[in-house]
Amino acid sequence: MAAIGCVLSLAGCSSFGGDVSDDRLQRVEASPYYRDGSFVNTVPQSPASIGLYWDYAIEQFFGDPVRVPPSPLPIVPVSIEHKNSPPAPGLRAI
Repeated sequence: MAAIGCVLSLAGCSSFGGDVSDDRLQRVEASPYYRDGSFVNTVPQSPASIGLYWDYAIEQFFGDPVRVPPSPLPIVPVSIEHKNSPPAPGLRAI
Protein backbone atom coordinates (compact mmCIF):
# COMPACT_ATOMS: atom_id res chain seq x y z
CA MET A 1 0.00 0.00 0.00
CA ALA A 2 2.87 2.34 0.86
CA ALA A 3 4.56 1.60 -2.47
CA ILE A 4 1.40 2.54 -4.37
CA GLY A 5 1.18 5.78 -2.40
CA CYS A 6 4.80 6.63 -3.23
CA VAL A 7 4.28 5.96 -6.92
CA LEU A 8 1.16 8.08 -7.05
CA SER A 9 2.71 10.96 -5.12
CA LEU A 10 5.79 11.04 -7.36
CA ALA A 11 3.97 10.54 -10.66
CA GLY A 12 3.75 14.25 -11.44
CA CYS A 13 7.22 15.25 -10.25
CA SER A 14 9.47 16.26 -13.12
CA SER A 15 12.54 15.25 -11.14
CA PHE A 16 11.13 11.70 -11.00
CA GLY A 17 10.23 11.31 -14.65
CA GLY A 18 7.31 13.70 -15.06
CA ASP A 19 6.88 16.07 -17.98
CA VAL A 20 9.63 18.61 -18.59
CA SER A 21 9.36 21.89 -20.44
CA ASP A 22 11.13 25.19 -21.13
CA ASP A 23 14.68 25.48 -19.78
CA ARG A 24 14.67 22.02 -18.23
CA LEU A 25 13.66 20.46 -21.55
CA GLN A 26 16.55 22.24 -23.28
CA ARG A 27 18.98 20.89 -20.67
CA VAL A 28 17.56 17.38 -21.09
CA GLU A 29 17.88 17.49 -24.88
CA ALA A 30 21.46 18.85 -24.59
CA SER A 31 22.52 15.89 -22.44
CA PRO A 32 24.84 13.40 -24.18
CA TYR A 33 22.82 10.62 -22.53
CA TYR A 34 19.54 11.69 -24.17
CA ARG A 35 18.84 10.13 -27.57
CA ASP A 36 15.65 9.63 -29.57
CA GLY A 37 13.37 10.87 -26.80
CA SER A 38 14.82 8.93 -23.87
CA PHE A 39 17.94 8.56 -21.77
CA VAL A 40 20.34 5.75 -22.65
CA ASN A 41 23.19 4.05 -20.84
CA THR A 42 26.56 4.77 -22.41
CA VAL A 43 28.23 1.86 -20.62
CA PRO A 44 27.20 -1.51 -22.05
CA GLN A 45 25.29 -3.67 -19.60
CA SER A 46 26.31 -7.26 -19.10
CA PRO A 47 23.57 -9.74 -19.90
CA ALA A 48 21.93 -11.14 -16.79
CA SER A 49 21.17 -14.80 -16.56
CA ILE A 50 19.16 -16.82 -14.07
CA GLY A 51 22.39 -18.59 -13.14
CA LEU A 52 23.92 -15.39 -11.81
CA TYR A 53 20.90 -14.72 -9.61
CA TRP A 54 20.81 -18.32 -8.43
CA ASP A 55 24.50 -18.25 -7.50
CA TYR A 56 23.97 -14.98 -5.65
CA ALA A 57 21.03 -16.37 -3.67
CA ILE A 58 22.94 -19.52 -2.73
CA GLU A 59 25.91 -17.44 -1.53
CA GLN A 60 23.68 -15.12 0.50
CA PHE A 61 21.77 -17.86 2.29
CA PHE A 62 24.25 -20.72 2.49
CA GLY A 63 27.68 -19.19 1.88
CA ASP A 64 30.39 -18.72 4.45
CA PRO A 65 30.51 -14.92 4.85
CA VAL A 66 32.89 -13.25 7.24
CA ARG A 67 30.66 -12.16 10.10
CA VAL A 68 33.43 -11.15 12.47
CA PRO A 69 36.06 -8.57 11.47
CA PRO A 70 39.47 -10.15 10.90
CA SER A 71 41.08 -7.60 13.21
CA PRO A 72 39.86 -5.23 15.93
CA LEU A 73 38.11 -2.12 14.67
CA PRO A 74 39.98 1.10 15.38
CA ILE A 75 38.42 3.37 17.99
CA VAL A 76 39.05 7.09 17.74
CA PRO A 77 38.20 9.00 20.91
CA VAL A 78 36.28 12.23 20.32
CA SER A 79 36.14 14.95 22.94
CA ILE A 80 33.07 17.09 23.57
CA GLU A 81 35.07 20.19 22.60
CA HIS A 82 35.81 18.65 19.21
CA LYS A 83 32.13 17.88 18.71
CA ASN A 84 31.06 21.44 19.51
CA SER A 85 33.73 23.17 17.39
CA PRO A 86 32.84 24.42 13.90
CA PRO A 87 33.97 22.36 10.90
CA ALA A 88 37.20 23.14 9.05
CA PRO A 89 36.87 25.82 6.34
CA GLY A 90 35.65 24.41 3.06
CA LEU A 91 34.36 21.22 4.65
CA ARG A 92 30.62 20.89 4.07
CA ALA A 93 28.15 18.06 4.00
CA ILE A 94 24.62 18.18 2.70
